[in-house]
Amino acid sequence: MKLRGFVMFLLLGWLILILQSTVVSYITYGVLQPELLLVILVHGGVYRRGADGVLLALSYGYLLDLFSGRHFGTYLFIYITLFFLARLLSVRLLLQTRFMQVVLIFAFSFLGELILAALSRLTAAPQGVSLEISGMLARAGANAVGVLLLFPFLGWLERRIWVKPKTLQYG
Repeated sequence: MKLRGFVMFLLLGWLILILQSTVVSYITYGVLQPELLLVILVHGGVYRRGADGVLLALSYGYLLDLFSGRHFGTYLFIYITLFFLARLLSVRLLLQTRFMQVVLIFAFSFLGELILAALSRLTAAPQGVSLEISGMLARAGANAVGVLLLFPFLGWLERRIWVKPKTLQYG
């Protein structure tokens, strides 16, 4: 990825995190609030190769750690784990269809919630996460709906950033 593309996706993640913590939290019910950074992370895991996706996963995890107030490294660990799992599955499975992308985000959201709950139990975090399966499934469903909105936009953005312009030919 070019530096311009990396900075663009980093700023997009920052903007989405700010919008998610302000506007989206007021217009959605708490359990149904999508985690849009996870959708971008999985998109990067499926379509990006090399260190650029890893750096984005680390950056998004770090930003979420700063915004969440949890123990430092919680989301950093979750996001880097989910990124490498997305990379592994993108090599093994056909994830180009929208249905498979929705299923992948649903499963990763649920897995991320389980890891977060387990880490909260291990570290005895003061703001512990409850193990309500219905809440986890609702958040996973909200994230899966986010795929339908964000994946086409991210694909368009990638084409605008990474497609090399045609060289001008004179004569």
